[in-house]
Amino acid sequence: MADHARRPLLTANSGQFIGSPARVEVSLAKLLQSATRWGALVLLDEADVFMQARNLQDLERNGIVSMLLRTLEYFEGTLFLTTNRVGTIDSAFMSRIHLALSYEPLSETARRQLWDTWITRACRGQRPVWVKEELLVQLSVLNVSGRDIKNISLLAQGLAKTGQRDMASEDIWKGVNAMTQFQEDFRVSVTHEEAGKRSDPKVPNSKPMPSRSWLEALCQWWWSQK
Repeated sequence: MADHARRPLLTANSGQFIGSPARVEVSLAKLLQSATRWGALVLLDEADVFMQARNLQDLERNGIVSMLLRTLEYFEGTLFLTTNRVGTIDSAFMSRIHLALSYEPLSETARRQLWDTWITRACRGQRPVWVKEELLVQLSVLNVSGRDIKNISLLAQGLAKTGQRDMASEDIWKGVNAMTQFQEDFRVSVTHEEAGKRSDPKVPNSKPMPSRSWLEALCQWWWSQK
């Protein structure tokens, strides 16, 4: 959108705004003043904390929500708010949002393209010879998000760098298996909590965790980048 309009884009996420509602309001006001001065578009990513429905138990959060409502009322520029928790949005925002867009889950075609793009990017912009149609088809049927694809590709890149070698398809599958195992364990844990039961750390019928050796190697590489 900013590219098309040939205007600057200012980005921020909710984690950058911490403190009391008054402090958050001052910080956000400075951002929007800069946007007005430069004629920029503004993207506030992961705006859940600002938009969550108010309740009597959390007065500080209520103050932050009310602050954003006032800001939207008077800001004359273009502000994009992103959230993946639509069900928690305070109803007062509905009359202040001019256009709401919902993004459907990725199609297999879109996932295939993202896998191709991120693997190539993780290999320093050079598409590796092992990225063939068969592999992309296998990856495209996995029910993952664009962020998952990015994270798995970067994980595979880290494994290759740790081993001081070129990235291989096995690195991608290690990342896929690690993510799948975590998601399954998380799902089971949440299910047990909702049922009021104490979750067993040993998940029945779960796949074995990835070998500790490559995880330790990855951690060493990760900290070396800090």
